[in-house]
Amino acid sequence: MGNLYYYTTLLSGVIALTLAALLAGLRIRVTDGLQKYNRARWCLVGAFAVFGVLSLVEIILGGTTGEEAGSLTGCLVIVIGSLMAMFFTMTVLSFIHPQFVHRKQVFLQLAVIVPCGLLLIILRLHVFRALFNICFAVMLVAYLLLMAFYTRLFVKSYREFKTQMLSFYEEEDLVGQLHWINWTFWLALSVGIMALFLLAGNRVVSCALTIVFTFCFLVNAISFVNFKSFAPLVDRAVTGKTGKKTLGVGDNPLIINGLKDRIDAWVDNKGYLDNTKSVEDIAAEIGWHYHGLKQYIKQTTGEDFRTWRIRLRVEEAIHIMTANPDIPVSHVATMAGFNDRSYFYRTFQKVTGKSVKAFQDSLKKG
Repeated sequence: MGNLYYYTTLLSGVIALTLAALLAGLRIRVTDGLQKYNRARWCLVGAFAVFGVLSLVEIILGGTTGEEAGSLTGCLVIVIGSLMAMFFTMTVLSFIHPQFVHRKQVFLQLAVIVPCGLLLIILRLHVFRALFNICFAVMLVAYLLLMAFYTRLFVKSYREFKTQMLSFYEEEDLVGQLHWINWTFWLALSVGIMALFLLAGNRVVSCALTIVFTFCFLVNAISFVNFKSFAPLVDRAVTGKTGKKTLGVGDNPLIINGLKDRIDAWVDNKGYLDNTKSVEDIAAEIGWHYHGLKQYIKQTTGEDFRTWRIRLRVEEAIHIMTANPDIPVSHVATMAGFNDRSYFYRTFQKVTGKSVKAFQDSLKKG
């Protein structure tokens, strides 16, 4: 079991350092609205690097997980767990609450966690065991409080983030595609909590958890890279960047008729299929102020802008399926502007009153 533990820890450390190097070498043009994405990248690099380096340090120290909780490995668990919790939380918050995450904030937290961790290790090596045990217990409580603080901060920030995204883009589908941010945090939190099981000193448990941690790192790295296309969209919404203000709706019938013509042209061009544009983007396209556009849609259709645009997409889906009853549903969803198939199913049934399958069956029966 000793060899298995050694090689598992070594492999996990090497993978973490490799991921850190790959992400550090990732070319990101911050001028393309990716400043927050770049900041998150370095936080994630920090998390991987910390785990990789300290895993190798643990191997060099001889892999002391067989000792009681007050061992050097116990100290490393607290230090690694605290640093990873900080870096992973800062990574996620870089997307959903960028105002909170800045260089000073990160260094301030490092200035607290690192000295405390070093002090704990020094106490383990040079003072009476009773004093160390007291300090270790205090650090363990502080670690749990840190987890609770980050959880509370994330829950509040994620709630605000969803509201901002939905308000700016009025796109439930787009918000749904970003739900991975939510489960990524909870995955990282679970890793932080599971790390406490390492204090039991069981090498079987240590090997299993090391494999779980490595898998989580790979998932986080892949999710982060895939998020690049969404980063500018999120940045616009959470930082409140708006489009240019143009002409609004008044009581002048000529103005209203002009807006109607522009909206009709936008609908004819199927502009509603693009789910990456906010109401402001659409208003800028047709040369109108977004408040006036939303007001006009509400007055003429009785629907808010989001409901109106979704209805247009569902009508497009109906047109596609009517023209080709055998077309796969996944193709229909994509062609009608829905990136999430389950969301398409729910929306279609909500708008039409029948499921996609029932509608397709009715077409085939004819």
